[in-house]
Amino acid sequence: MKSKATSSFGYLVDRILHRRAVPLVGAGISAQSTRDGQPWNGHKIWELIDRALRPTLSARLTRFRKNPTKFRTCVLCDSCFASEVSYQRAFRDFGISTSSNCCLCDLRIAKEQNALTKACEAFLWEHGGATDASYKALVSALQIEKFVNLDPRPAHFYLSYLAREGLITEVVTTNYDCNLERAYAKTWRNEVALAEKLTYAVFDLDTFAAYAAISSEGRSGEDTAHVLRVYKINGCAAQLSKNPEHAKNILLTASQLQDWRRRKWAGDYFRTKVRTASLVTIGFGSDEPQVVHTLQQVLEEFSEFPDRQPRPIFEAENAPIVTTYEHYPSFQQLQLVNGFAAWWTGVATDGNALVIGPYERAGSALASHTPLNAPECLAADRLWADVFQMVFARLLCTKLRDAAVSENSAFTATIPHADKLLLALAAELDACTTQQLRDSSAPAHWLAETQEFLNTSGPLRPALSRCLSHIRDAGAHPDYYCAVGDHPSLAAELALLFALLQAERFAGTKPLSVSVEHKWWGRVSLLPGGPIEIRLPTAIGHEDMDAALYVSGRHQVEDGATMTIPVRAGPAQRVELIVGMSGSSRRLFDRRAYVVDGVTRKPIVIVRVDWRTLFPASMAEASPSEVSERLQQIVRFPSKFRRRLDPSIRSNPLLQRRANS
Repeated sequence: MKSKATSSFGYLVDRILHRRAVPLVGAGISAQSTRDGQPWNGHKIWELIDRALRPTLSARLTRFRKNPTKFRTCVLCDSCFASEVSYQRAFRDFGISTSSNCCLCDLRIAKEQNALTKACEAFLWEHGGATDASYKALVSALQIEKFVNLDPRPAHFYLSYLAREGLITEVVTTNYDCNLERAYAKTWRNEVALAEKLTYAVFDLDTFAAYAAISSEGRSGEDTAHVLRVYKINGCAAQLSKNPEHAKNILLTASQLQDWRRRKWAGDYFRTKVRTASLVTIGFGSDEPQVVHTLQQVLEEFSEFPDRQPRPIFEAENAPIVTTYEHYPSFQQLQLVNGFAAWWTGVATDGNALVIGPYERAGSALASHTPLNAPECLAADRLWADVFQMVFARLLCTKLRDAAVSENSAFTATIPHADKLLLALAAELDACTTQQLRDSSAPAHWLAETQEFLNTSGPLRPALSRCLSHIRDAGAHPDYYCAVGDHPSLAAELALLFALLQAERFAGTKPLSVSVEHKWWGRVSLLPGGPIEIRLPTAIGHEDMDAALYVSGRHQVEDGATMTIPVRAGPAQRVELIVGMSGSSRRLFDRRAYVVDGVTRKPIVIVRVDWRTLFPASMAEASPSEVSERLQQIVRFPSKFRRRLDPSIRSNPLLQRRANS
């Protein structure tokens, strides 16, 4: 389907929603990762280069001791290696200065250019050449096996959330770490993660043959185990920790990276993705010879059709997208987008429209930017938080419209005017996301805005997403992600509930202001065990400061169960709404709860209801404002509502039979 995007960010969101985006992940995404929760620099490029250069420098100086007359050092190398003990000793013994290249210039240049491939190549020269023993020594010196325990960054989780929605199923990476696999596993409940293999690392022909064709199967009402394949074209740290012989498949040197060699499967796969999907670079800006060379080969194939009619860049189905932390993309990144644009539009520089960087995400304030107040660099964590929020909003908008059809969601037929309210919410959300695509500084719609709940961990995500996950998982796993695509009716039901509880929405014709909506999310709390507590503002003329509605999921319902509510005071009765109960014939029983005030425990009664109880057939003609008012009145005065539900003596069928007998 042709994209209707008008910006690089909008095009990226569109490609993800149409399942045509394939991330190309480089080292930049993991640059700030910790290891086992502790700071660690072992995976950073400058540390890896130092680990490779120190033994290389020592070995080279030892070799030159055999013929000291050839030892030369230039001023630049003398300054670069002056602090190294091996260099100090060698220069003191037989150093001779020179104004031309010296025997250490290649090592200095590798360090200055952050060229790990050159440093690793030099290591092999001084340690026996391209032998298995030398490769093992190099991999050991770099401590690649320790990359297994790196901690995922927020960007890894956002990619995992998109994978949970089934929008991303494969990732190509030049990294050795397992951050994507670890992040994806954390988004599942433990029992599911243990029962099924969720991610597949593809690093050789055997794993490619075994995993490349695996697909997922949807299960109604359950989380779909979407398969995520991570193509590690430069090797895998997890495999290295299991099998030391994998060291020769950890690609590090310039010679190893010149061609795919025995990894023909990787070259063929990569070419296919370049031709058929939109590659999205993430933290990828270095010179990976095999990747860059293959990209250029495919783009040259495209250019074999010179008579092709040029078209707008965003009409392409498979245009690559470059995301960059820096203010301007690197040469390798420009090669990718400009090469594609030269074929598609006929103007190479049109490729700049496919770049997402600090200036592209600066919003409408861009006009005020000068060299003195340029926008901040665009971190991958920040960018992918924005991408996920927009994708989540677009998905939710679709599900709200679907739920407006009573045949799709049973609760829609129970709540008066639910269809109209859902369509109105979808229209609001759609208009807001459209504005965000035009201006990145525009605020998100309240249903999709991120909210940092005090009792949750992990990367920020929309408050509604947190509530969905909390209800589905009973709050057992804070990193669990509930996919909107797997539970669309529940997502729409919660969205409608939150809208009905905002009395300000029905107070007049004007839409609810952004400031009020932001304050409203602060009234929502996630309680242990799965319930959500929603506190309502005090109505004028009432002294009750603690009116609250508890929302739980159908699968959490347990007769006679108790719960503890960590609040100060409140009425003796409260209401708990069980969502996901539409169409169920199960009877709800009230339960006892305790309000904790320091060391004091005060018993209260939780009145459990569902939508059919709240809105009987007699309310079918109620207006939207009356529906909202009834819901809020029940929350504030549950004892009155309880008396209406209790069967009286006159209406008690058992007593009537006894009276007639």
